[in-house]
Amino acid sequence: MAETHLTAGRDVIVPQFLGRRDFLDQLAEVAERTQATFIETALWLDRETALAAFAQRGAMPSDQTHHDAVSLVDRAEHADPVGRMYDAFVELVETRPATRRVDVIRGEIDLTFARFVEALDIRAC
Repeated sequence: MAETHLTAGRDVIVPQFLGRRDFLDQLAEVAERTQATFIETALWLDRETALAAFAQRGAMPSDQTHHDAVSLVDRAEHADPVGRMYDAFVELVETRPATRRVDVIRGEIDLTFARFVEALDIRAC
């Protein structure tokens, strides 16, 4: 589907936590085949802040995805599943030097979004 959109001259944004290197590589390959610009971004928080944010959201889930995330963490076999996920994310981002890090400011959605839009500046490619 992404290839169809890109071939038609449209943009594609995959708004998910992409912790799978193989999927990132597949996205890059589609962009290359269609001669589209491929920009990777990572919303960035330090470990302590990220873990605190997850715990806070888990304590007061506001939608089904939050409930699902809490449920997955509760069933995890590891003592610190969120910390392990964070560490794996950082490790992956560090292996992808073209990834543009977007510093998140908790509680400042508009400012964080402005930083995200700035990270998409194609002139920086």
